[in-house]
Amino acid sequence: MKSIFNTLIVSIVLLSSCHKQTIDPNPPNSPIPLPADTTGLDTAVTLTQQNWILTAYKMGEFGPIINRTDTICFITNTLYTFNNYQSTYSFFPVMSSYNLTLNGTFLGNISGNVYDYNLFSGQIDGNKFTDITPGGPGTVYYLWLYKY
Repeated sequence: MKSIFNTLIVSIVLLSSCHKQTIDPNPPNSPIPLPADTTGLDTAVTLTQQNWILTAYKMGEFGPIINRTDTICFITNTLYTFNNYQSTYSFFPVMSSYNLTLNGTFLGNISGNVYDYNLFSGQIDGNKFTDITPGGPGTVYYLWLYKY
């Protein structure tokens, strides 16, 4: 009987010592801005007001390098002159490079990739360009240019 009495006393003490604790919820975290892209392609790279000289080109993988002296002047974001003949071009970022499409050259409408190094060093050494003239043969050219 004594053990029942002790158990009852212990139970009463334990139950009377319990109380409900209210927990305040945490407020939501404030929004964190997304990390910025540091590839350099988000900057406004443009060819506007730049002048380049085409010094040589090669037709296909095994063709001879043909020397030339042609002037390319980028007037606006869409207009350029090739030896004082005005035409259109496009220049936009793609992946880790830029696509440059020159319409109305002596090679036709050509398109190829230009890299940050080419733009900052002012030279293009044998970059691959493809003739994209509608109905054209799709000939591959390699161009050598430098900025002046």
